[in-house]
Amino acid sequence: MKNSPSLSASQQFELGVMTLLVSIPHLLNFGGWLSLLLPACQLIFLFRAHRKKPLLARIWVWLLALFFAALVLKEFSTLLGRDGGLAILLSLLTFKLFESRTRRDGQLVILLAYFSCGIQFLHDQEPAMLLMALLSLALVSYTNLRLQTPAGNAASQRQFTVRMLIEGLPLALFLFVVFPRLPGPLWQMPAERVAKSGLSDNELNPGNVSALALDDSVAFRAEFAAQEPRREQLYWRGPVFSQFDGHRWLPEPLIFTAATALNQSTEQKVMYTITLEPHQQRWLPALETLLGATSDSRMSEARQLVAEAPVSSRRTYTLLSTLVPPSFSLNDPTPYLDYPAARNPKAVAFGRSLLELTPDQRIQQTLSWLRKGGFSYTLAPGELVSSDPVDEFLFEKKAGFCEHYAGSFALIMRAAGIPARVITGYQGGLRNDSGNYYMIRQADAHAWTEVWLADRGWQRIDPTAAVAPARISSGLAESLPTGTELPAMLNNTPSWIKSLRLQGDALLFAWDRWIVRYDQSKQNDLLQWLQLDQLAGWQLGLLLCTILGGILGVLFWMTMRQRMGRKLPAEQALYLQGCRLLARRYGIARAPHEGPQAYRDRLLATYPSLTDCVQPFFQQYIALHYGQPPAPAAGLAVMQEALRRLRKGRETVAKSGSA
Repeated sequence: MKNSPSLSASQQFELGVMTLLVSIPHLLNFGGWLSLLLPACQLIFLFRAHRKKPLLARIWVWLLALFFAALVLKEFSTLLGRDGGLAILLSLLTFKLFESRTRRDGQLVILLAYFSCGIQFLHDQEPAMLLMALLSLALVSYTNLRLQTPAGNAASQRQFTVRMLIEGLPLALFLFVVFPRLPGPLWQMPAERVAKSGLSDNELNPGNVSALALDDSVAFRAEFAAQEPRREQLYWRGPVFSQFDGHRWLPEPLIFTAATALNQSTEQKVMYTITLEPHQQRWLPALETLLGATSDSRMSEARQLVAEAPVSSRRTYTLLSTLVPPSFSLNDPTPYLDYPAARNPKAVAFGRSLLELTPDQRIQQTLSWLRKGGFSYTLAPGELVSSDPVDEFLFEKKAGFCEHYAGSFALIMRAAGIPARVITGYQGGLRNDSGNYYMIRQADAHAWTEVWLADRGWQRIDPTAAVAPARISSGLAESLPTGTELPAMLNNTPSWIKSLRLQGDALLFAWDRWIVRYDQSKQNDLLQWLQLDQLAGWQLGLLLCTILGGILGVLFWMTMRQRMGRKLPAEQALYLQGCRLLARRYGIARAPHEGPQAYRDRLLATYPSLTDCVQPFFQQYIALHYGQPPAPAAGLAVMQEALRRLRKGRETVAKSGSA
């Protein structure tokens, strides 16, 4: 658009401020050099606009854009995807500023900024992000008004922006609730490559679980449909490890064939719903003992629940378990008796010394030895540096975390002729009374042992309970030595900070359930609750259109009532009077969309002789109406005098024509 007006330095400065503030939610999620250099460029633009310096040459803008494209590629290893694509878009928004010379360029910046407000939700969808998106939307709308009417009153434009957003909220809420939901996403961003967190299913080394002990971030949340189990029954099963190389435990091969039950007792069934945070792995936590998988997951022979794909986003699923588990047969016990005979000779010798006892006696003898042998439960067991780490732990240090005890106990059982494997997962959880659910944090990560007995099948044995029984019954804080520093959420001592965080988590969980995961199923549930599910399609459509029309009618009535009840300012009344006079006597009517400047220019192009009267009339109106209220009396007097001269001038012309 060649005739687009040029942007003033103040307009460029306002666009720069808007871009900087709209970029903040994205920059907080990017991190790295990009989050430092991009706002630095924006601040440089603001400094130059404030000093009214000319824009950079286009060659420099292109060079900066290429530099930032290379920086994005280095930071995210791609220019596509969620983070890479957002970073490129934000860079384009920034460098469009550096070549914004006309109002048309400013409008393009505004459009990019509007788009930037919406894609903030690709980072996350929590209430804080919604608040930032609304503030960004208000800022962009206000800047757009300033760009279109730079001579307008700033306070009036701010009020108009706020009123416009408030009036639109009921309509947006109504459409969110009733707009038809698709059964799946219309489109989906590819999962980002982020580091794994939480328990690993690759291997179990001494120290793997203890590294999570001070992490109070939420691993998943669990809601029970009816009566809740006791804390000591909350064993959340995760990865299973059955191969031991003398130092580390490796995962059991995933075999998806149903194990044969030795007894079918499934008493004390519990149904529960888990909301799992993304951990970029396939395993899914489930309460022991799981009775079946979900439609999009599978259960291995080791009773481990496995998803079809890595969990890269928050996932919700409902399961059924039993607290009195059925026993399962073992076709070939050999893999669960295998161990390197040349490694950890002391532990192996201890296990072999129990061979004369019955299987139950071997288990109890080992647990009694752990209970009375001076062992301790600690967050800082120290690194095991020996080539025989189990011997070093059992016979030298005697201080460890749950994975030390579970792995060592499993090795002793194998040496004693009892098939054994190590189970990792979580134990316990913190009940959030505000939301009626359990929070299971990374600090609740735990490891225990399963042994196989011929007459009973696989049985859970937790050797940690022999050393620190409070870990199972009361939690981590009660099982550690006095004086151990823990985050506030891991302490059992009530505090206002902990209570506040629990209430905040309950609000976020409710937000995620009813807003973020408001899908077709929840929409159908809402219709059933409102008893609208029995209506025919056309009846439901008619009802929704009636409600929508009612909302729009109320908004229209409020707007018209405000306009009708508002007394016109004196300068606007004179302006309308002058427009009617000019249309009636000179045949040039003002178009409804036409502003005072455009109308004045069109009028003077036809009647240049009216400049002395028309110019001060319009000039004073613009100054009074779009300047600082209230209107001075002197300006009104000028407008009234111009009107008087217009009337008199027309009469003089008529007399001259008749003469």
